[in-house]
Amino acid sequence: MIRTFIAIKIPENIRKLIDDFQKSLRCEHFPVKWIATENMHLTLKFIGEIPPDTVDAIKNELFEAPPIWKPFEITISGTGVFPNIRKVRIFWTGITNGSEELIKLVNLIESHLTKFNIKKEKRPFKPHLTIGRCKIPRHLKGLEQFVSRDIFYAGSFVVNEIILMKSVLRPTGAEYTPLAVHSLAP
Repeated sequence: MIRTFIAIKIPENIRKLIDDFQKSLRCEHFPVKWIATENMHLTLKFIGEIPPDTVDAIKNELFEAPPIWKPFEITISGTGVFPNIRKVRIFWTGITNGSEELIKLVNLIESHLTKFNIKKEKRPFKPHLTIGRCKIPRHLKGLEQFVSRDIFYAGSFVVNEIILMKSVLRPTGAEYTPLAVHSLAP
C-alpha cells in the first residue's frame, strides 16, 4: 500500500517567508510542531493508503491525460486555526486570492478519483496551508494575537501544476516523494 495525496508545491521564496514567520512564533514557545520548510505544500486531496495498481491508474487518469484545468494565481496570507481558537489542532495560513479556483479544481479532482472508489470528502474544502500542528487539541494562551487576516502576507504565485505525492511517516516526520506531475493548460 502507498500513502498518497495530491498537492501544489509552494515556491521557495514563499516557503522562506513562512519559515521566518514560524521562527517568530517559536519564540512564543507554543507547543506546536511546525511544518519543515522543505515539506510545505498545499494539499488538494488526501487519498490515503492505496495499492500500487491504483496509483498507476490515477497517474494514467489524471497525470498523463490532457490538462484538466488552466493555470491561476493564488495569494498566501492571513492566519487561522482549526477547529477553533479554544481547541487548536492546526495552525494555518490562508489563501486570500484564488480560493474559488482551488475549490473548483479540488471538486474536479474528487470527481476523477471516484472512478477508483476513493470517496469524496464529507467536509467542504477550505483552502489553507498547514504550517503547524498540535498533537493534543488545546487552547494556546496568547495565540489569539497571531490569528488574523492581516497579520501575515507571504505573496502570490501562479499554480501551473499539481503533484501526486507519496508520503512515508517516519519518527523524524513525514517524507514526501513526487510520483507524478500534471501540468495545467497554458
